[in-house]
Amino acid sequence: MVSQRRDVVSKCTSHQNEELLFCETCDKIFCQLCDQHQISAEHTVVPFSLAIKRMNEILFFKASKSRFTNNFFRSIFR
Repeated sequence: MVSQRRDVVSKCTSHQNEELLFCETCDKIFCQLCDQHQISAEHTVVPFSLAIKRMNEILFFKASKSRFTNNFFRSIFR
């Protein structure tokens, strides 16, 4: 089965024109109109869709590394 990937821009449920944001510093998803999250120079804020892509890449990397490690140990202990 082939999975299809599509890019989705996450929007606020209350404000359909507002894109959701993700503060990497606070680990928080927010809409600028709903939540007066303190955005400052010390905080790294990115579009939520970008944060999802980054997390997917990290998960795929860790999963592939785990498969490699498991296969490596299986080959040693046969």
